[in-house]
Amino acid sequence: MLMIGIDIGTTNSKVGVFDDTGRMLSQASRQTKLYVHRDASTYFDPLRIWTDVADMIKEAAGKVEAGRIVSIGITSMAESGLLLDRKTGEPITKIVPWSDRSSAPQAQLLEAEDDPLARFLASGLHPSFKLSLAKILWLKQRDPTVMSHAVWLSVAGYIAYRLTGVMAFEIRP
Repeated sequence: MLMIGIDIGTTNSKVGVFDDTGRMLSQASRQTKLYVHRDASTYFDPLRIWTDVADMIKEAAGKVEAGRIVSIGITSMAESGLLLDRKTGEPITKIVPWSDRSSAPQAQLLEAEDDPLARFLASGLHPSFKLSLAKILWLKQRDPTVMSHAVWLSVAGYIAYRLTGVMAFEIRP
């Protein structure tokens, strides 16, 4: 029995194949390229990340008996995410990194509109530009129609969708 671990990080992304004792048998890695818009906001290209992950899976799995792989685990970069078209599954936005501060005004609005303690007790999160909700509100402010057929997925959720065709993780504002 073998397992694949996928780690999509802010700086580098990695794929490893592990045996049932947790010993790594093979691995592949790629730099996670960060881009900058003209307005100084930052983003990751979802199609590039998907292509890199698919290539790393092929590379790492090609070094082992791939038929023995029984599971895949995916982790990714905190609150980073993107909007996908609910019907087609195509990206509507680029991936907004957790570290992008463009949603700071929306985070301040959330903090002013809600009881911070109640929000923390419900979610375990403090109001911050890092929150997915603040990022979704920022995207919506830039384009009020962006949410009409959209689903928010984390980067791990996006890769899981690309692997399975199932949008199993979403946050709706």
